[in-house]
Amino acid sequence: MHATAPRPRDWLTTRKGLYCEPGDFYIDPTGAVDRAVITHGHGDHARPNHRNVLATAGTLAIMRARFGAEAGGQLQSAAYGERIRIGEVGVTLAPAGHILGSAQIVLDYRGTKLLHSLQLFPERCHVIGVYALGKCQRVLTMLRRQGYDEPIYLHGALIALCDLYGAHGVVLGPLLPCAGVRREALKGRIVLAPPGATNDRWARKLPDVVVGMASGWMRVRQRAKARGVELPLVISDHADWDELVATLDDVGAPEIWVTHGREEALIHQAQRKGLDARALSLVGFEEED
Repeated sequence: MHATAPRPRDWLTTRKGLYCEPGDFYIDPTGAVDRAVITHGHGDHARPNHRNVLATAGTLAIMRARFGAEAGGQLQSAAYGERIRIGEVGVTLAPAGHILGSAQIVLDYRGTKLLHSLQLFPERCHVIGVYALGKCQRVLTMLRRQGYDEPIYLHGALIALCDLYGAHGVVLGPLLPCAGVRREALKGRIVLAPPGATNDRWARKLPDVVVGMASGWMRVRQRAKARGVELPLVISDHADWDELVATLDDVGAPEIWVTHGREEALIHQAQRKGLDARALSLVGFEEED
């Protein structure tokens, strides 16, 4: 959720497989280790005699069938989507679609800059700029998944759509309107507001504000600086370049119309693939503010 996370190359090394230093564990190690996370049961990934093993139930069953008592010392099963904490790292197993029990390993290391900032500055109010529809609810969901179950305060402009999500069964946790709340009560709290409100008179009523912004544009440092953003949260709801190019292949359409965004690069890429592509140049198709 942030732009300043440590780069994976700084904490993942190719030693005896893939070694995660802040968690002190290996992914699919090539030899016996103290702690291993195993992606699937093929012999080049799942090896015997690790002291501790984390994998799906399916993978552990395969390891027991192939290695017997040498499958490992302590075998820990994790369901898909279940987040396990190992040292400083969150580990989540996601479906891989390979063989029985196969999983992608999702690692989260210092990936909640917002919650880390709350710990560092418990006396400051953290105001995060979010678009009312979509980005607001996504940030709320991400915070809840990280275990943050405290009430989150909302600018009045965000309340109606959050109520709408709730009415359709989307659980966003405890939410409170910011209006009328004592200034002191908002110290150490998270407040979500429209982007335009984070630096206007409304925000000046809040105690010692840390201004954040949730947007894919926060990857561009100049954008964050221009908007006075102290805590940039890089959260984009749009496909990235690789996904866009993959979509061209997956859809297989002979003619591509690009509705908005930076059309030139995608049109050029499509034409290189022999596709007929053109920009519609529609006005107003950008993120709402």
